Amino acid sequence: MPIQIRWSGETDLKIPIPFDTENLLIVDDLMDYAIHLQRNECWSFTYVKNEMYHLVLYFNYIESERISITSATNSTLRNFRDEDLKRLKAKSSVVEKKLKRVVNSRLTIIYCFYHWYQSRHKLCGFIGAHECAITSDFTLKAKKNKSSEGYHRMYPLNYRRIGRSSKHATEYSATEEDVSKLEDYFRKERNKYISERNSLMMAIAGTVGFRRGSINSLRCSQFSQEELGKNLDDYIIVNPDKQKFDANLNYRIPILLAYRISEFITTVRKSMLKEKGFNEAVTLDRVFLSMRTGQPLNDTSVSDIFGKAFRAIGNTQARTSIHAFRRMFAEHRIQTNFEQRAELRLDTSDASVSASVAMDLGQRNPDSIKPYVARTQQTLVNKRYKEKNEIIKKLNEENFRLQSELDDLKEKIKNS
Repeated sequence: MPIQIRWSGETDLKIPIPFDTENLLIVDDLMDYAIHLQRNECWSFTYVKNEMYHLVLYFNYIESERISITSATNSTLRNFRDEDLKRLKAKSSVVEKKLKRVVNSRLTIIYCFYHWYQSRHKLCGFIGAHECAITSDFTLKAKKNKSSEGYHRMYPLNYRRIGRSSKHATEYSATEEDVSKLEDYFRKERNKYISERNSLMMAIAGTVGFRRGSINSLRCSQFSQEELGKNLDDYIIVNPDKQKFDANLNYRIPILLAYRISEFITTVRKSMLKEKGFNEAVTLDRVFLSMRTGQPLNDTSVSDIFGKAFRAIGNTQARTSIHAFRRMFAEHRIQTNFEQRAELRLDTSDASVSASVAMDLGQRNPDSIKPYVARTQQTLVNKRYKEKNEIIKKLNEENFRLQSELDDLKEKIKNS
C-alpha cells in the first residue's frame, strides 16, 4: 500500500505518522485529523486507529485513481463504494447485506473527514447540502433523533435497506441478579468440567463483552504463562481468531480473568481430556470443548447452553442467550463513560458517547451502538428522576414532622 501508518508516542497518547511510500511524504491531513479526533473529540487511541485504517483504504484508492483530496466528487465516493464492496465479496462468504454495512461504515467516516477538511482549510462549496462537489447535509447531525431520511441526507451514498441498526438493540440485557442466579444454576451441574466451562464463558461475556464466536474461538496458547508474563499493568492483549466481519481487533483482558482462564486450562480442562482419553490434537488448542467429543464447541451449542440456562432461572423472553451479557457490558461501559464525561463537563451527546465506547465493543461504526446508548441514557435519566423524587418525598416527610413538632411546642407554650 502506498500509505502506511506508524504510531509515535506512549500508549493512548500515540500520534499517527501516515507515510506515503511512493512519494516519500508524510500525509499531513491524515495526521492532523487524527490529532483533532484525539484532542478535540476526546476519542480513544483504539478508535482513532480504526478511523485511520478506513481512511487509508480510501486515500490509497484515490491515489491509485490519480484523484486529489480536493478534486473528489460524488462519483469518486460512489466508485470507491462499489469497488470496496466488490473487494469484500471476493474475500468473504458473508452475505452481501452485511458487507454493505461494512462499506457504509467506511463511507460515513469519509464523509466526516471531508466535513472536517472543508472547515479546516476554510473551503467553500466542496461538501454540503446543495450544489457541492460532495453532497452531505451535516446541519442535521446536531439533531438528537434523526429520521431515516435525515440519515440519508447526511450520508446519501450509503447503501439503503440493509438494517443499519443492531438487530440486538431492543432484546434482553442481563442483570446482576441474572448473573447470580446463573452462577448458582451452573454450580449445580454435577460434572465439574461443564460447570466451570459454562461459568467461565459467562464471565468472559460479561467482563469483556465478547460475542459468542469470539469467546468460542479463544485458544489455550493465548493464555500461556509466557503470554500472562506480558501483562501490561492489569490486563493482557488478546486477538480472538473469530471476529465479526473478519475484523482483526485487539482486546484487553483483565489480568484476573486471564489467570482464571489459564487456571481452567491447566486444571479442569486438562483433567477432563485425561479422564476421557482425548488427544490434545482434536481440541485444535481451543479453550472450550465438547465433553462428548473433546472437539471445540460450535457456536450454536454455546447459544443453546445459555438459552436453556436463562429459561431454567425463569427468564421467559424469547431467544435470550449469551448475547444478553454483551448488552449488559455495553450498558455498563456507556453509563461509566457518560458519568465520567458529565463530571469532566465534556460532550455527553449520543454521538460522542458512541464514538468513545464503540471500539470496546469491537464496533467500527459508532452508529451501531446508538440504540444501546439511547436506552442506557434514558435509564440513567429515569434513575435520577426516581432518586430526585425520593429525596423530595423524604424532605416533605421531614418537613411535615418538623411542622408537627413546632405545632406541638406552640400548643404547649400556649397552655403553660
